[in-house]
Amino acid sequence: MTTQGVCSEKFKQIIKKAGDILLEHYGKRVAVHEKAPLQLVTEADLASERFLKHELLQLLPGASIISEEHASQPGNDYCWVIDPLDGTNNFAHEISYFCISVALMYQNTIIQGAIFQPVLNEFFYAERNKGAWLNDVKIEATPRVSSPMIAFTYLEAREYAHLMTQIPFPYSFRHLGAAALDLAYVACGRLHGMISRGLSWWDLAAGVLLVQEAGGVVTDFYGSNIHQQSASCFAAPPHISTLLMPILSSEI
Repeated sequence: MTTQGVCSEKFKQIIKKAGDILLEHYGKRVAVHEKAPLQLVTEADLASERFLKHELLQLLPGASIISEEHASQPGNDYCWVIDPLDGTNNFAHEISYFCISVALMYQNTIIQGAIFQPVLNEFFYAERNKGAWLNDVKIEATPRVSSPMIAFTYLEAREYAHLMTQIPFPYSFRHLGAAALDLAYVACGRLHGMISRGLSWWDLAAGVLLVQEAGGVVTDFYGSNIHQQSASCFAAPPHISTLLMPILSSEI
């Protein structure tokens, strides 16, 4: 099997069916547990994860799995990176900013990524060296309007309060609650940037490839390539990256 072209239509169908599972639970009374302070897990997370793990292993038998809700599962050189519901707190509070995020790695290189927002039926997909798409329309990390809008993804506002004062141009900021979807929005030009610290690989992997394939820049705060152990993430179009990287590196 080659490292390209695994997704095709079957992969898309699997993720969209997982989206249907989320929608079956959305807006209803579902069991909610706090796995850590301010970190919720619902039956929707678990049901989506069970489905995705089963179906994706059927698609690529023997692959490894890195998933949010359960321990990693070892396997061959392919690895699925799964966030079955990114934005669980939003979901539990009936706020529709949430998504499913799935990436495929081959020998630690991200080769495919998909982020699906089921409420809006928006399917973002990227394949290494082939581009990025939203619902089959090719996308670019080119902002649609000139007034910058940047998403911050930190647990507490005080962690980025000082950084906000250092940005050298007028902008508006958002803390939206689903990092994977933030990255997808950078990839399609809805956001001018996403700045985060302390996220997990399942939050980032698919979105990293989306931004890169859409022509954006994704690094840590030092300007290094993102990997599984990265402690920070900055995604933006090239011109925004050039302006903000010196500020981010000085904040560490």
